[in-house]
Amino acid sequence: MAITTQARTVVLHNEELLLLRCKYEDGVYWVLPGGRQDFGETIEDCARRETLEETNLPVTIERPLYLQEVLKSKQQSLVLFFLAKPAGDPLKITHEHDPDATETRILGVEWVPLARVTTLRQRQPDVIRQVLLDRERGWAPGVRLLSTVRR
Repeated sequence: MAITTQARTVVLHNEELLLLRCKYEDGVYWVLPGGRQDFGETIEDCARRETLEETNLPVTIERPLYLQEVLKSKQQSLVLFFLAKPAGDPLKITHEHDPDATETRILGVEWVPLARVTTLRQRQPDVIRQVLLDRERGWAPGVRLLSTVRR
């Protein structure tokens, strides 16, 4: 079984959350930007790189928020979620379609109003719920361990 590390970003701006609309084998979902860490890359650099690659938006990492384990039949991942803010023009988000993408394909990128986020079909609904709760209550110190996801 392969074990990977991944980084994802929670990018908030003007009461909106940056989300990707992605096609998976089992349907279309909204997800936070992020992906697998490359060998020799820090986890924060991974978060910045993946967000830039997927959205064309440079970000500044503010702090780590959550850690979550994802178990699949032939893969295990540890995912670290970071709170980030736009370091570039938040209105210039774009995504180029990757025709070589096999497992997941990004269909679009969008700033979603926080009031609308819970109405979307999400791949990480527990994480999004926690983001909305913590944003309202204030971000807790340290990194919160989220429940394990089994797919």
